[in-house]
Amino acid sequence: DAANIVMNFDYGDCLMFGIGYTRTKPYLMVDGREQLTLCGLQQFENGSCIIWGKELEKEHDGLMPADKTRRTRARTHLFSVS
Repeated sequence: DAANIVMNFDYGDCLMFGIGYTRTKPYLMVDGREQLTLCGLQQFENGSCIIWGKELEKEHDGLMPADKTRRTRARTHLFSVS
């Protein structure tokens, strides 16, 4: 409920909230990438929901796995699905 409290319960009910890490393999001419995202699932009173995510920036690199060699960061910034 911490996410709901921060948002003052104005943006639906936050059912899921977390940070995810993705690492891709190199393919043909594209080098491998890594991405760190903050994601959530909001459900609204009318039954609709939205899945959203935000690419975290370099100041959040402390959340990256420490035992991995850094790769090029993917830059999608903001995405959502409803």
